[in-house]
Amino acid sequence: MPPTHRQLWKRRASAAFVLICASLPATVLAHSAGKGPNGGVEVVTADNKHLELVSKQGQIIVYIADAKHEPISTSGGSGRAIVQKDGKTVTIDLVPTEPNLLNGKSETPLVKGTRVVVSATLAGGIAIQSRFVIP
Repeated sequence: MPPTHRQLWKRRASAAFVLICASLPATVLAHSAGKGPNGGVEVVTADNKHLELVSKQGQIIVYIADAKHEPISTSGGSGRAIVQKDGKTVTIDLVPTEPNLLNGKSETPLVKGTRVVVSATLAGGIAIQSRFVIP
C-alpha cells in the first residue's frame, strides 16, 4: 500500500529539517548545552556566543549574550526558529526586543525531545545559528 499524503508530508518535513541542520557551518553550531540563567536551555556556539531558549506562555524567547554573559543587542535584527515535534515542522518568526532578546509566538509547546534551530541576523550582519533539543 503506498504512503498517504500525510505520511509523505511528514517525511518531507523531517528531511528538510535534517538538511537544514546538516547545512549549518560547524563554526556556528552549539558545542555545549546546559541550563541557562533564565531557566531555559543554553548553548554556547563555537565563537563563544551564549544563546538561551526559553518557552513560556505561548512565547519562544531567545536570549543572546557574549562569553562573559553580557547582553548582545538584538536591535535591528531578525530571526526565525524552526521547530520540529512529532514529525511536524513549524517556522516561527522572531522579532528583536531590547536589550538582547528575540521573541516569537508559538502555538506548539516545547516539550521533551522537541528540536529547534534558531537562525538570526543581528545589526551589522552578524549571523547566529544554533540547534537546541529540549531535555
